[in-house]
Amino acid sequence: MNIVGPAPGVCQHDAVRAIPPITLRAPRRRRREAGAVAELLTAAGLPIHVARRHRLGDWAYASNPGDIAGAPEAVLCAGEGEREVIEQARPDLIGRVWTTPDQDDAALWARRMAGRYRPPALSVPRRVSVIGYNLKFVRLICEHLARTPGAEVRIDEWPKFEVHDAAATAAAIEWAEVVVAEWCGPNAVLASRAKRPGQRLVVRLHRFELEREHWRNVDIDAVDAVVTVGDHYRSQVLEHTGWPADKVVVIPNYVDALQLDRPKRPDAPHAIGLLGAVPWRKRPDRALDVLAELRRHDPRYRLLIKSERPEAHRWIWEDPAHRAAFEAFFRDSASEPLVWQAAGPDVAGWFRSVGTILSVSEDESFHLAPAEGMASGTLPVVWNWPGSDGIYAERWIVSSIAEAAAAVLAAQSDRPGVAAAARRDIEPYRLEVVLAAWMQTLFG
Repeated sequence: MNIVGPAPGVCQHDAVRAIPPITLRAPRRRRREAGAVAELLTAAGLPIHVARRHRLGDWAYASNPGDIAGAPEAVLCAGEGEREVIEQARPDLIGRVWTTPDQDDAALWARRMAGRYRPPALSVPRRVSVIGYNLKFVRLICEHLARTPGAEVRIDEWPKFEVHDAAATAAAIEWAEVVVAEWCGPNAVLASRAKRPGQRLVVRLHRFELEREHWRNVDIDAVDAVVTVGDHYRSQVLEHTGWPADKVVVIPNYVDALQLDRPKRPDAPHAIGLLGAVPWRKRPDRALDVLAELRRHDPRYRLLIKSERPEAHRWIWEDPAHRAAFEAFFRDSASEPLVWQAAGPDVAGWFRSVGTILSVSEDESFHLAPAEGMASGTLPVVWNWPGSDGIYAERWIVSSIAEAAAAVLAAQSDRPGVAAAARRDIEPYRLEVVLAAWMQTLFG
């Protein structure tokens, strides 16, 4: 199996890497623990042996960052405290650090790890190019393809939505048997016009692109499938574009439940969270209103926001209406228990401190944050934005500030039951389920 890309989890082009058999490298003091984990994974179909020497592609069994050499494909550690220390010191490893499970969950964990890191081979080898700007939404799909025997993957990630290396993009399209255009922008236009007979083209269309004009220049006759994230949004795409209904399919966003399912901190039940607060349609003011209502009942409640700042986006901060709304929000929140944390990849760690995740936007195509929270055992409170009931169960949906606060207060009496129900409800969005749908769409 070959991937064009420099390392696991990195989507770029120009370097070829073959993933070797797995060696689990452990310091001498942890060799026995590492051996037990290796036996567990080997029994699940993921052959591993323990050794001292480190090679590219090896795994590491670690208790601190000093135990880790290079950039291993995966890092295993004994507990959440060790994982937290490693992720803080090595943010480049976020998403690749795993805690070994309790005995009761060990067999299931091992099977899922085996499926994740060594998936089944393709029946017919295929060359796949993924082309587009900002590939964070398909990063794990890229990694899965890279690990799939029989798949060769080339990644052409554009530095901007409409800026690219023309020669590299042309070469990626020409080389591939299957082309994935992530975002329906100029990349999809190029791919549709350059498609040759026998090639397969799959375009993933987000909400953002319907507000642009690029989709009008896509040769839809050359496209085999347009992927959207939900039934409501699929209907909007069909109405807006007039494209053939049989070409527009639904594959939801994926949730990396295996990474997100982590133990909560003791004070999490009284923390409400907002993951993404810009642009203004995310309505952080509603989150502030929910906080105020909750604090009327219990002053321990606080609001945690993880998001980019509005000032970081020129188009937001230079728009008078946007800027005025955020400035009013900052004035209103100045005396409230609010912590604003920068956007970043450490979402799973952030959810350890969050008891309730809010989705109070005016509109969304999917909104992944509630599903990520649910995978972590967090109560989702979802405003009834159009299409929300097609993605989230009715019991999680509210229509007012008072309903949102009441849902949070009611959940306090049965936190374990709420967490279990939330985890059950995101089964269709689990990474392994969504990956299977993508493999079917790409290869049939």
